[in-house]
Amino acid sequence: MSGLSPVAILDVTSLARDVVHNLSDRDVVLCGDDRASFNHFAPLDSAGPLAITFCAKRGKHILGKSNASIIIIEKDLRDEVEPPCGLRAYIYAEDAKGTFAAVIRKYVPTKRSLDTKCNISPMAKIHEGVVLGDRVSIGAGTVVYPNVTVYNDVSIGMNTTIHAGCSIGHPGMSIVRGPDKKPEQFPDIGTVEIGNNVYIGANCCIARSPLGATIIEDDVRIANLTNIGHNACIRKGAVITSACMIARGEIGEDAWLSPGAVVEPGVNVGKMSTVGTGAVAISNVPEETVVVGVPAKPLRTRTEDGY
Repeated sequence: MSGLSPVAILDVTSLARDVVHNLSDRDVVLCGDDRASFNHFAPLDSAGPLAITFCAKRGKHILGKSNASIIIIEKDLRDEVEPPCGLRAYIYAEDAKGTFAAVIRKYVPTKRSLDTKCNISPMAKIHEGVVLGDRVSIGAGTVVYPNVTVYNDVSIGMNTTIHAGCSIGHPGMSIVRGPDKKPEQFPDIGTVEIGNNVYIGANCCIARSPLGATIIEDDVRIANLTNIGHNACIRKGAVITSACMIARGEIGEDAWLSPGAVVEPGVNVGKMSTVGTGAVAISNVPEETVVVGVPAKPLRTRTEDGY
């Protein structure tokens, strides 16, 4: 699993100097080779050659590990960053994420001449009232019940069940500020990838990633009314009970989220751990640990056959 949405890959290659030219309404500074080029958008931690990405303050610890050709960097970090080497460029901006969003809007048209055909297995069961976007993939044995909406570029594996009223692949609530400081929606161009033998209860919402993929691995169980935010990664065999809220972060293999549990942005829940009913996890949960309360605190070690 995990790859770039077709929308994140451009038909042509563009240069760093052209990016700066297209940002004439913003205060940006180019450092490095203005011939550095890109043909796709990617997250900082996974960006390779010919990618453009961005680095805000909280990402500076992985900046040096990124292989992106062009990186838009928070201007306040300029004195802390070594100049780029080779055919690479850094673009310093007051608001790196907002500037990166502006680049996406410049280079990714609202409507593209991509193939819109879906890949739906003849052995999948799609009930009446289901709305499918472009380039949706659904595997054999999967059942999608009425009034489900699956947005563009979502991939759903085999033998998966999605109950009525779910929304999968809609844009998440990712906000940036424009030059006028007004809030704007980040242009989400990522997707959602759902594995095999997954169960999703009624009226769940799973948001698409802004750049990469929101991932639901094989054998995951998600009960009714759960909200999974963009960039979340739900590992194999995890169980998420009713009315949970998960922001970006990772839920480990065989973890258990009790009813009404909340996992705050960027918080990871370890393998074989449990978040208790109504608990709010504001920091990482170690493996094989039961946490309860608001904020969630360790209660005991989780046993193999208990929660």
